[in-house]
Amino acid sequence: MGKKTGPYSPKVTACCLLPVAYPSVSEKAQVEFRTLFKTFALEENSPLVRRAVAENIEAFANVVDKKIIRSDFFEIWQSLIVDTFDIIRIKALECAVIVARAFKKEETTDKFFKLIRFVDSGKKSWRVRYSLVECLASILNYLEKDIIKKDVVEAF
Repeated sequence: MGKKTGPYSPKVTACCLLPVAYPSVSEKAQVEFRTLFKTFALEENSPLVRRAVAENIEAFANVVDKKIIRSDFFEIWQSLIVDTFDIIRIKALECAVIVARAFKKEETTDKFFKLIRFVDSGKKSWRVRYSLVECLASILNYLEKDIIKKDVVEAF
């Protein structure tokens, strides 16, 4: 099911079911679930599957350890935030606070703000810009005050 080809419906369904089943399975199965979810995010050609990943990353992040969020889920989030489809970037912005909670303020500022700042650098999509403002409002508590004063205010 993790291949780049084939029908997308089972993959979309899997994205929804993996976070629900994750706490109830063995540690070996948990590793397989995370690998499958990561494969859908990083290697899948179908935007519908990547959108399903973006819609379910928050639910999955709520049932895994912070160290997994810091590694696997941050990598997934990074790929979603730079996706070519607006709706996927919007969904990634919506779940940024969940991923940001796993990091210290210095790390959040360094890792997140640089990506978020350029999510719609061409200012082509009003929906992405609107979601960007909402995202920034939700992660302000996770950013250093100097960055808020200097970069956030200047960006808008």
